Amino acid sequence: MACNSKVAIVSLALVALPLMSPHLVRAQGQPGNEPPQPRDPAAIYRAAGAEEGQLAMIRQAIKNFEEAARTRAQSILGLMRDIRQLTLQPEPDEKTVLSKQDELNKLQSEMANERMKLTLKIRSLLRPEQKQRLVQLMQRGPAGAQEQQTGSSPEGSTK
Repeated sequence: MACNSKVAIVSLALVALPLMSPHLVRAQGQPGNEPPQPRDPAAIYRAAGAEEGQLAMIRQAIKNFEEAARTRAQSILGLMRDIRQLTLQPEPDEKTVLSKQDELNKLQSEMANERMKLTLKIRSLLRPEQKQRLVQLMQRGPAGAQEQQTGSSPEGSTK
């Protein structure tokens, strides 16, 4: 039982960390462990050459995603609390624990799918040359988007 409790605690921590972020959506594929910075979530798309109309649609898609994700995240945290309480019992009911875990897994899977749908929806709003530039920026990581925003890129702007 002690091992199961430790596994449950570690699992809860791994699930909770990404959900605690105030910005659920980051630019597509940005690596790194930098602290969250309040900034325009569409900045990398602007750097890729997206125009104001496209950026407005991108921001709206991100806003819609974040609203739905916030609700799911609250449900996930509630399930995590329930599972934690159950695993702290000397003899937790296996059926109840596994049922809660199945619910948690389902919600996490739904969130991952919605995040991917958002990524694909945003890509569909971009022209081919913008998509290519986006991929180049993503490959360079956060520094690529920052270079383009500040105008210090050696290639210059490709709008």
